[in-house]
Amino acid sequence: MARVGKTHQRRTQEGVLRTFIQVTSLVLTLEAAFFLARGNLGLSAENIAELGKMKLDYNADVIWSLSEQRADTWIGVVLLLMAFSLQMANTLWQVRWVDFAVSKRGAVLGVIVSAVIGVGAYALSPDLAKRTEARVKQILEVPAPTAPKPSGQPLK
Repeated sequence: MARVGKTHQRRTQEGVLRTFIQVTSLVLTLEAAFFLARGNLGLSAENIAELGKMKLDYNADVIWSLSEQRADTWIGVVLLLMAFSLQMANTLWQVRWVDFAVSKRGAVLGVIVSAVIGVGAYALSPDLAKRTEARVKQILEVPAPTAPKPSGQPLK
């Protein structure tokens, strides 16, 4: 009787883990889509217009917008890779007929862990954007080297 109890407990734990992996990977995929969409669709019409103008100096708003897009895209890619890894692990895990049951505990745990990861990623995004913005401003403040004009050729 004790053996049957341990087998049932192991199957229950495996069911919780399998459901956790499935739900977490699905929610991470959704979070990745959010960050990738935000990163790619975040450029406003005003910033696009600013990018099209010729200027003598840089536009801080454009730098910030592009920095945010870069940060959100990186976060989206990382979340997408995490979701893919979980789905691959789930696919390679041997499935038995009894493994098709869904564990409510695993589903709730998967949603909670995914929410924590999503909130953490959302909090990390502005910091990554600030780092990119600082790097871009550093690049823009360094004077560009001027190429020497070849001698003997007329100026155009």
